[in-house]
Amino acid sequence: MAEYFRSRWRKYPKILLGFLIGFIIAGLVFENPDYKTGITAAAIGLLIGESLIFIGWLKSPGRRS
Repeated sequence: MAEYFRSRWRKYPKILLGFLIGFIIAGLVFENPDYKTGITAAAIGLLIGESLIFIGWLKSPGRRS
């Protein structure tokens, strides 16, 4: 488990950036955010963060097939 976290350490800022983007979008779109909005924002943020990681993985020359 520790090996996994060490390998993902450099990817966490991208995921956190995605979460931040998701929460900013939710804050701008909804006047009174509730739990459903928070969960939706977290899901959108996670999707954005993981997409950034996946795009970086596609661009890397040494990716595994």
